[in-house]
Amino acid sequence: MALNHALKSILVAGLVLSTSAAFASKARMAALQNAEHIDDAQTVFQNPALANRLGSYATLEFGATSTNTTATTENGAEGGFLLKKNDMSYGLYLGRKSKFTTDLRRTLGFIGQENPVEITVAGRAGVDWGAAFNYSQSEQTAGGAKGKQSAMGLRLGAMTDLWSAGLVLGLGSEAENNNAATVTVPGVGSVATAVADPDSKYKGTTGVALYTRYFMGSTTAHFSYLQDGAELTSPLNTGTNAWNDSKVETNQFRLGVIETVKADAGSFFYGASYQQTTSKRSKAFNTTPALAAALGEQNTVVSTLPLIVGFEMNATEMITLRGSVTQNFLIGENNSKVTGGEKTTVANNTVVAGGVGLKYKNFMIDGVLEAGNTGVTSTTDESGDLNVSDSFVTRAGLTYNF
Repeated sequence: MALNHALKSILVAGLVLSTSAAFASKARMAALQNAEHIDDAQTVFQNPALANRLGSYATLEFGATSTNTTATTENGAEGGFLLKKNDMSYGLYLGRKSKFTTDLRRTLGFIGQENPVEITVAGRAGVDWGAAFNYSQSEQTAGGAKGKQSAMGLRLGAMTDLWSAGLVLGLGSEAENNNAATVTVPGVGSVATAVADPDSKYKGTTGVALYTRYFMGSTTAHFSYLQDGAELTSPLNTGTNAWNDSKVETNQFRLGVIETVKADAGSFFYGASYQQTTSKRSKAFNTTPALAAALGEQNTVVSTLPLIVGFEMNATEMITLRGSVTQNFLIGENNSKVTGGEKTTVANNTVVAGGVGLKYKNFMIDGVLEAGNTGVTSTTDESGDLNVSDSFVTRAGLTYNF
């Protein structure tokens, strides 16, 4: 029995170490906590011009098949390819969803984006340039998820060796028929949000995101601005705390700098940024703390100064180890302008993330270590034998370069 457990532990650990060494997954970005100096297949969604510098590849992100999974931050299934021919690149990507749209739709019981498709074209004309268009449309006519939805967006970008700029535009997002009085919001749990209403409507306002970087040798300065919102109507959800005829808005800007120190086996980096997020909604919706946490309180401004330290090193020719730590420093306040609200400080928020990967020929697999969240990589079973957790890796992606 002990031998079987030992073999299982070795096998699982071996599979974990079969995870990627290069630029192509949400797992890598999660392990480095989206450090702004990184160029990766995932940052193509911020600036499609980067597609012209990454070569040809096919990439898969493993995760749940759900309209209520946000691919940018959760383990949602997605994948696609990028094909480079001379000075042009062409790509097709499936399953990428908007975080804001998905979060708000599921909070109020609307169906999320279904089967989105994104087409990318990039090239070179003095500078690297890129453009991408994404679209999703569906209708559910049976079961508990009745309703219809649509969403589309445009991404534009340009970059040189000194700077990069990406613009993301939400061109429309609509949904009808919220079908659940209780939905599950990650980090909050089940909350009573609304009365199911076949005549309810969700209409997204114009979403805008701007991502810019300026490269000064080993130093990267970065600035980003995001804005999104939605208008909501529901004849059955009226009253003081209901969301009929209401509007939700959010915007965020971030300004920072990251310094990279090159090493023989990889790189080490550290940096800081100032971030301010403003959330507004025209009505109180519901006064329960759970729902306030899910949607953000009315007219709330959160200011923070997060620090980041991380590394990415080649342990061997095949294995790469990476990790990072972030936390707020000095500036950290939550200024709520809800009636009776008070200014509060941001709580302790130190986060450590780690990842491991393996490159085998043209294949790369990346994984995120669960220990980054729990501090535990293994357990001991009732017989006293080491038992590596089945969820040792919490996120995984597979990429083939060609």
